[in-house]
Amino acid sequence: MANELNAIERLLAPIKRRLRLSLRRARLSSVDDSSPRQHLKVNVFSGELADNIERFQNYGHTSVPPKVSEAIVAALGGNLDQLIALAVEDKDCRPAGLIEGDSCLYHLEGHNFKLTKDGVGILSLKRLIIDAEQSVVINTPSFTVNASTVHLNASGELTSNTPKATFTGEVFAQEFDADGIKYTAHFHRVNGSPTTGPQS
Repeated sequence: MANELNAIERLLAPIKRRLRLSLRRARLSSVDDSSPRQHLKVNVFSGELADNIERFQNYGHTSVPPKVSEAIVAALGGNLDQLIALAVEDKDCRPAGLIEGDSCLYHLEGHNFKLTKDGVGILSLKRLIIDAEQSVVINTPSFTVNASTVHLNASGELTSNTPKATFTGEVFAQEFDADGIKYTAHFHRVNGSPTTGPQS
């Protein structure tokens, strides 16, 4: 009986070894993002260096993790020559303190976009650039911009369709046109003679 158990143990040993090594922790060494599928070089925690590791990412989102990241690598079929990266994370730059249901897209420098409860999205960064090839449309019942300085640069026209516009400060313009009447070319007749036009 003992001999039979030993024989079974020897038979199962390679399978157990493959299962034990099928999932492993690793430390990221470098990233190659030049090909359609990203490849990693990692230091497996058992000591060996593994190169050309394919990293599978979710559709619609891609990233280049920092070199200090940790990874979970899997050996397909238990074969260490067929390692793939299932997950890569740098725990030191991941935003913490989120609540249940939150989702956050983040950069190692700290800027991030967080979706939280009550339909709120919070974008936190230093500079925002929007490149829209055709147009930008914002549909909302209320729109507020809080800034010390606002610049609007239009190479064509600036149109405001509103029944009423209120400005609490001074308004400066090179020309003013009210219903076809230009401010700089507007004259009155006084005592039978035209005025000299608006005064500075």
